[in-house]
Amino acid sequence: MITQSSLRSAQRFISTKKPISENVILADALNLLSPSLVRAKPFKPSLFNNLTKGSAQEQYKHDDIMNVKLPTNSNAENYVNNLLVGLQSSTIINKSRYQLLTMSSKDLFTYIKTVTSEEKLFEIIQLFHYQNKLTVRLLTEIVLNRSLVNLTKGPINLINLNEGSIKINQTNYIQSYFNSSKSDISWNDPLNHIQFNIILLKKYHDLKKPLLIIKNLKDHFNSQYLPLIKSKKLSPFYERIIWKFNFEYIKQFDEMYYISNLNSLQSSFLIWESSSSNSIEICKYILENSPNLNSIQKIFLSLCCNPSIDTKLISALKKLSIKYKLYSLPEQPTNESSRLIFYSLVNSMEILMTNDFSKNQELLQTLEDLKNFRQTKLLSKELVSEELRWINEEILVRS
Repeated sequence: MITQSSLRSAQRFISTKKPISENVILADALNLLSPSLVRAKPFKPSLFNNLTKGSAQEQYKHDDIMNVKLPTNSNAENYVNNLLVGLQSSTIINKSRYQLLTMSSKDLFTYIKTVTSEEKLFEIIQLFHYQNKLTVRLLTEIVLNRSLVNLTKGPINLINLNEGSIKINQTNYIQSYFNSSKSDISWNDPLNHIQFNIILLKKYHDLKKPLLIIKNLKDHFNSQYLPLIKSKKLSPFYERIIWKFNFEYIKQFDEMYYISNLNSLQSSFLIWESSSSNSIEICKYILENSPNLNSIQKIFLSLCCNPSIDTKLISALKKLSIKYKLYSLPEQPTNESSRLIFYSLVNSMEILMTNDFSKNQELLQTLEDLKNFRQTKLLSKELVSEELRWINEEILVRS
């Protein structure tokens, strides 16, 4: 009599098929699997078959033997992976997968700022990666979210990005749901990788990891950051971050050294805007060693050089410099749009000084300089008609 245990043993012995994964079962149920490749039957030498059916050359087609196709990753498999990411994301991210992918950049960045879960941020990275939409700008917004703390965990090891590409971690994160066929993605512009390394300086600062800031600067400042600054290929946003942390953590050379060596008015202003100390000394140096300064730049720097102004006013002046891009302003406005920019700048400077005027009589000369600048550069009859001058004055009064 055959027992139940012996029957089970026989079934295990007879069955030689590998277990089918849950992913394949799900894909089969959704009718997403592509047809399997037709493979040639394995050749088994047999004297009987040779006599009755002919030689192996006759039994098997030559193409079937020579052109053996290796298994490839089909589009259906990628679609299944994307589907599974969506199913997993829908349980973690508040908004649906479709909503996130179809959001405008502005709305998406606003939403990311509201996310308070590190796991949700990892899910967003994974989702956009599988749609080939994980840009350096999007990754920057995610990384600068204060809820993201573990830079080496999640779908991407953010600290060890290889040059020009992002390697996906081979961890169990979401890999328990499927085996990824996409092992990496690339940013087409090599500059994007450098920009992201600069963003990491800010993230290390937020995480209170000064050693990582020092390592980042020692690895990249002389080889990458400084050459890009000299060639003016970095935007002011990234350049300010570099100067800020270089002066705070490396301190190999002071601000005046770089101002002198770079000989760039833009970098001179950005260095001053980024420096947390020596603000008055830096302004004096720029004012004395920059021959191409125009009228409004000289007035602005002379105000910043005033030794009697406090740190609060200096901070406000730095914000004005950043907002109006002082380094790029021409000698005088060239159209009505630029004229309004000058009006707004002059008005903002006067308001700052007026608030502090009762405590600081030395600001009187700067106020006079601004008044003369408005009369000669903004309200002269040669530059603007009477009617338009009246309109501009009204805008100034009401601003």
